[in-house]
Amino acid sequence: WGPVIEYYAPDIIPAGNAVSFLANVEDDFEAGIDTVFVKYSVNGTAKSSFGLKKYNKNTDNPDFAQGGSDDIAYLAEEGMPALNAGDRVLFQVVARDKAGNETVIPTTAGGTNFEDNNVTDFYEISATSLLESTEKYFTNFDDSADDFALLGFDVNTPSGLSNNSLHTSSPYKNGLGLYDPVSGGTYLDFDYNAIALFRRPIVVRADTATISFDEIVLVEPGEDGSVWGDNDFWDYVIVEVSFNGGGSWFELGDGYDSGSNAPWKTLFTSTLAPANSDNPTSNGQPSTALFKKHEIDLQDYLSDAAAGQEMLLRFRLFADQWVNGAGWYIDNLAIQQPAPKALAVEKTLPTRFILSPNPAVDFINVEASVIANEQINIDVIDVQGRTYFKDKIQSSDNTLEYRFATQDLKPGTYFIRLETENGVETRRFVLRK
Repeated sequence: WGPVIEYYAPDIIPAGNAVSFLANVEDDFEAGIDTVFVKYSVNGTAKSSFGLKKYNKNTDNPDFAQGGSDDIAYLAEEGMPALNAGDRVLFQVVARDKAGNETVIPTTAGGTNFEDNNVTDFYEISATSLLESTEKYFTNFDDSADDFALLGFDVNTPSGLSNNSLHTSSPYKNGLGLYDPVSGGTYLDFDYNAIALFRRPIVVRADTATISFDEIVLVEPGEDGSVWGDNDFWDYVIVEVSFNGGGSWFELGDGYDSGSNAPWKTLFTSTLAPANSDNPTSNGQPSTALFKKHEIDLQDYLSDAAAGQEMLLRFRLFADQWVNGAGWYIDNLAIQQPAPKALAVEKTLPTRFILSPNPAVDFINVEASVIANEQINIDVIDVQGRTYFKDKIQSSDNTLEYRFATQDLKPGTYFIRLETENGVETRRFVLRK
């Protein structure tokens, strides 16, 4: 077996600075380590590998000293040339002993069962610079991608949605780490952090210090009864801020997952595949009906002294090694200002809208107050955003009474959507057999 490597990768870093690498490397083979080096690419273009040399505490930069670990440390100070804002780096750290055994990090789960061998993967670095600070901000992500530094996130229109959003890759990446080749235990903890950093420092207001956004969280739920911070809480998303330029971060509330909202959890857990494997992936996709507003009052977390200071904001998804899904979707982000009111075509119907019986078995009745002589579009949608039924009717008076037969649908959760010239409205129902 090969050497073991202890290394902790950076994530989003300042542009314009060379990148140093420090790793601790050990091997049971008595002849010891032969070489330690980094293989990497920038924006998809492969670059020449560079080596790490044995750290010498007497001659090398003391900023890299670790005390008792100096004897197994390998250093490449400014080993990677400075990056430009927007550059993305994929890299691996490789250690080879003098017997020719080699270890590559990071590794990740290589199959759907616990006993499947791990496979090599890549660490990722994103370089960025900060933009002009702001006191207020709003985006629906139609034209604001440059305002964010992204690692494991993107801004576009994902499958299942009709507009741009800030969202993680789908499925989001599982944790990266390393098993000990001798003991079989975990040597490097398996974790992964997808990060979206808002590049504009926020000048904290003394009033209206709020952050709000619409979100869908299709992230692995923890075990029943677990709370954020428990070992069995598993994956989570969290909103964090920094007052020292990203040197340290603290949370605006606890981390949370799909278990914080029943429709999210139902979608995540009902679409796991392979269903009976140790490491399935949830195939549930977002739909507009799943969005839920998240509001944060900064005054609940910041002291009065924070007013007037500049604060960085980031969204982070943490993943362990097992089980993943579609991820985190964010839209209509408002910082220290109210979100704009919805456009007229997006307003909800000012009507009575009742589904019965709910849960349903063979049919669902729809009753709503409408405007006489208007066209009503009726859609039946599942939690993955797939449309199972469409109909158009013309109202004859101010009441809509409609029955939809459900015999052809599988048991589960569905939504009925009504749309007229005056707006849209959606209601949820459950189908049982």
